[in-house]
Amino acid sequence: MMHPMRTGWLPWLSCLVGCSNLLPGPYTEPAPPDLAVAADMVVTNRPTRLILEPAEPQRLRVEGGRPATFTWRAHLRYEDTGELREVTDTSAWSVVARPGQRTLLGVVDRGRFQSGPRSAGAGKVRVEYMGQRAEVDLALELHAVRLSTDDDGSAPPMDAPQRFGGPLTATKAPTLLYPPSGAVLPQNLGRMVVQWLAQGGTDLFEVRLRAELLDLRIYTTSPRRLTLSDEDMTLLTDAGLFGPVTLEVRGGNRTGDGSHGTSLPASLRAATAIIGATYYFATPRPGGAQGIWRHSWVAGTGTATPYLTEQSGITGRRCVGCHALSRDGGFLSVSHNQDQLASGSLLNVRLGTAHFVAPQLRWMFSSLSGTGEEAIVAGGGVFTLIKTDMGSGGEPVPVGPTTPTLAVMPVLSPDGQRIVYVRGQQLAGQSEAHIVRGNLHVIERQGGSFGAPRDLVLVPATGFENNYYPALSPDSQWVLFNRVSPTSLAASDSYDNVAAALFAVPLDRSLPPIRLNQANDTFATQNPNVRANASNSYPAFLPSPCMLDGRPVYFFTFASRRDHGVEVTRNGTGPRAAGATTRVLGPTAAQDVTLNGWNQQIWLSLFDPARAAQGLDPSTPALWLPFQSPLSSNHMAVSVQALLGDSLN
Repeated sequence: MMHPMRTGWLPWLSCLVGCSNLLPGPYTEPAPPDLAVAADMVVTNRPTRLILEPAEPQRLRVEGGRPATFTWRAHLRYEDTGELREVTDTSAWSVVARPGQRTLLGVVDRGRFQSGPRSAGAGKVRVEYMGQRAEVDLALELHAVRLSTDDDGSAPPMDAPQRFGGPLTATKAPTLLYPPSGAVLPQNLGRMVVQWLAQGGTDLFEVRLRAELLDLRIYTTSPRRLTLSDEDMTLLTDAGLFGPVTLEVRGGNRTGDGSHGTSLPASLRAATAIIGATYYFATPRPGGAQGIWRHSWVAGTGTATPYLTEQSGITGRRCVGCHALSRDGGFLSVSHNQDQLASGSLLNVRLGTAHFVAPQLRWMFSSLSGTGEEAIVAGGGVFTLIKTDMGSGGEPVPVGPTTPTLAVMPVLSPDGQRIVYVRGQQLAGQSEAHIVRGNLHVIERQGGSFGAPRDLVLVPATGFENNYYPALSPDSQWVLFNRVSPTSLAASDSYDNVAAALFAVPLDRSLPPIRLNQANDTFATQNPNVRANASNSYPAFLPSPCMLDGRPVYFFTFASRRDHGVEVTRNGTGPRAAGATTRVLGPTAAQDVTLNGWNQQIWLSLFDPARAAQGLDPSTPALWLPFQSPLSSNHMAVSVQALLGDSLN
């Protein structure tokens, strides 16, 4: 379209003003968007509204890899005459997906829309002309089929979808092991493997994902698992952000009468993506050193990389297991011996440098403020506040006597105004990691220091109950912690307790502790001994909220010895029982690995503050974090807002 200045719009405007009693003919060119009309000028028959036709919401079906198409037209309506003038070809068109949706819906040009071959979701088609805008709702319903040759199966037959047309047979129904029903996935979880147990001699399987705008069927001959592709995961989590997604596995046969069985369904949801990074401690494994590993959530897919291992010269090639990080990811503190009090290091993650720390400061547990200016280190029942820009000296924090009980496991609140900690008895002959009869306490900041504290006993220990490993929510309102309730003192040891369970309590003590049943539950497991020995320990919140159904929620991590479907399974009566092993599934049976004992893995659950405020279980069934190695023992996960600096390995 030529610019109006080139065709002379000023004479036309003069005519319009001087001849207001005449009805002008159709526009030959539209007035420029920035044309100013004086308030006392009389202009008739002005365009007042942009209209899309058809104006009704459209629901299109995308199927068989064929894009969906549709055509709209745009008209200007004039206020005086009601005249319509078509502007379809000269308007600006766009497709706008609903917030949070990552799937590209398609493109629109001069009113002609075309979806992608595997587009699903909802949004709006928008048209703009001369400062006017009109929109219409658009929904794309995807029906797609995929044949998978991944995992440990051979290529399924091309007519696999037609092999399930016979009668429903209960004895052929697979047992769905993972993911658990009720789980909430962050949009950037990464790799996920659907896992099941085949039944009734079946050798062909359909994994189906169904939601309001999604019907995805994937076929495999693997008798136990299917790895969802990156595109599958995007479709799943985009759909799950706006409503439930039902996952089912059907088992049938490549030959026969088409009879098949269907697993119990799993209902899944999704929350918005996690930001930041997660650090954790990993024991040695083939091709990996012992130490602190980390993963960026921005990357989404991929595996964790070593950050600070015991071969690192910056910490003198010493143990780095007991670690803490500032919420912004800029500083790290670490103690160098898990069996006794030891010297530690304060590291500037951004710069990759170590601060000097006074040698008399020896600790096991520590915590840093949100931006890392301060660190609390705990040793011998004494808390010391260190300014990390100095790294030496320190201000004692009065937390009471060191006998017969002592203060351990401090956690600075994200707002820097409180320290939640444990006061308990140290087992004779053991380190401060071995605490029994622990209570949770809070010390509050008064002015610029933690002077004259007022201890608030959050969870009084009764009998042999032990409460330990506190973690504070990003809003400083909730405390996650571990609890065991054994019948003997020896069985209440906080260190690596197989009966550890996860609880939550509000910091203001307005509610009693809430057991996180959904997160604690091991769900489908092939070994009944796992339930009593899951070792659900060391909870930690991720630092930033995600959104679910328009409200903020928090993800949290914890370590556990539960099964991960068929990929990581436990044998024996307990983690340290004679003959106890862990089997890690390889790409083929010949590549399976057997480990001694039961190793720990890191799991992810969701904490819903709205449910917690009602005294309800705020957690969801847990998900295995795919960036870790199943061959190492992984625990003490700490998450931060950003991955900074280079590896110090």
